[in-house]
Amino acid sequence: LLLNGRGLLFNPFAPSMASAVAPWEVIGELLREGTMLRGSDVHSVKVNAFLDATVELKRLRMDEQVWNHNQKVAFFLNAFHLLVVHALIVLGTPSSKKEARQLYTDYSYQLGEYVLSAAEIEHAILRAPATKHPARLQKTRARVSKLKKLRSKDPVPRFEESDPRAKFVIDRVDWG
Repeated sequence: LLLNGRGLLFNPFAPSMASAVAPWEVIGELLREGTMLRGSDVHSVKVNAFLDATVELKRLRMDEQVWNHNQKVAFFLNAFHLLVVHALIVLGTPSSKKEARQLYTDYSYQLGEYVLSAAEIEHAILRAPATKHPARLQKTRARVSKLKKLRSKDPVPRFEESDPRAKFVIDRVDWG
């Protein structure tokens, strides 16, 4: 299920907040807004404004050549957490381990040209350089993809080197 699929973009190249501001700043601001909404009524004006704002993530330009390593790490860590927070706002707290796993695998965001679940962001992007198994991306996509028609055929952005900060933050999420 595409969480930021609430609205259609008929002209994805039209100017917007997402195209005027650096992608890592857009996702960071949305994460700040989303964390303040946890536990709010799903039908409130603030929640609806947040849900509408996440549609703008489809407009992001993910031109990696202008991003430094820290900006990439910040963007994908925040994207991971934003997706989880968004799912918790809409669905509520999972009542079982199975529901918690589904939260990571069955719900996705469209970030520019990519459609990614929290599991894909974690395993195919944030942890990918730490593994010696490059086929992990295909396995993860095959296992969790329910939106194959929307999935990008291009490989997702990857880090040239592993970043222990990303692993540390993701591991702490697994504990919670």
